[in-house]
Amino acid sequence: MKPIGGFIELEICAGAGNSYHGQATALWCARACLSLIVKKLRPRRVFVPFYTCDSSLEPLIDNNIEFSFYNLDASLEIESPPALQTDDFIVYINYFGLKESYVFDLLSQYGQQLIVDNTQSFFSRSYEDAVCSFNSARKFFGVPDGGYLYAPFEIEPEIPRNTEISCTHLINRVLGKQEQSYREFLANESEFDSTVKGISLLSERILNNLDYEAVAAKRRENFSVYHEAFEKINRLRVDFTEYQVPFCYPLLLDEPLDKPALYRQNIFVSTLWTDVLSRAIEEKDDFSFERRFAENLSSLPIDQRYDSTDCERVIDAIKKLIERRG
Repeated sequence: MKPIGGFIELEICAGAGNSYHGQATALWCARACLSLIVKKLRPRRVFVPFYTCDSSLEPLIDNNIEFSFYNLDASLEIESPPALQTDDFIVYINYFGLKESYVFDLLSQYGQQLIVDNTQSFFSRSYEDAVCSFNSARKFFGVPDGGYLYAPFEIEPEIPRNTEISCTHLINRVLGKQEQSYREFLANESEFDSTVKGISLLSERILNNLDYEAVAAKRRENFSVYHEAFEKINRLRVDFTEYQVPFCYPLLLDEPLDKPALYRQNIFVSTLWTDVLSRAIEEKDDFSFERRFAENLSSLPIDQRYDSTDCERVIDAIKKLIERRG
């Protein structure tokens, strides 16, 4: 029964059905999306890229699904596409939201045996071949939880919502408590697992009230500023087209940037998926490219909080670091 009276809660209106992923199943995180996929499909084996975080493997481990790693080439495409048996599937990550055209190449090769991880490509929706794909809201917006699943199979209509959420890291970041909010962010991230739960009502309402066109435009604009500055020195070939909405600007250099020096300037540039640096592998496997890539890549922020002036500040700081090391 709806409570009436008492103090007024955080006031976020329900919105007018402005969900960008209105046709998807809204879960609490991307891991839950992949977990639900493998629960439904029960694959014999799943092929996954070595360049991924350990958390993306949890749904496979938790559901006792056998998996094998594959290598990427310098364009972040599958080096040797495996031949799949009838009950096999392959996961490909739409890296940085920049590999959409390659996803369609894989669709023509693998059809419904392809699972598209769009956690770095929030603005990608379902695909014509009705393959499974999923997105993450937390990587793109200030919400406590949220993931979206597109799948060709029936999904139970009443998946219990996530109610165990924390917003302290989000609020303290707004209040300027950077170090405290980051600690709280890490604690909050550690609470996510592959349990299948629905998105929280709070995240749903926030996501129903966003100006998605403005967010997409700002991300594209900021990406272009970085690309103009770094295209000639970026070791990663960046195929940017105007219909894509990137996650970040991926800057790959021959050596890692001095990120602590950037931190001291209040510039926080993340290193993605350091899990690959210490992940145990068999002696016969060689994932040296992925490890060098993870070590040398810098993920430059392009999100909707920033404008070209902010990007120029980051560019100037990075160029000075590069000049100092000769």
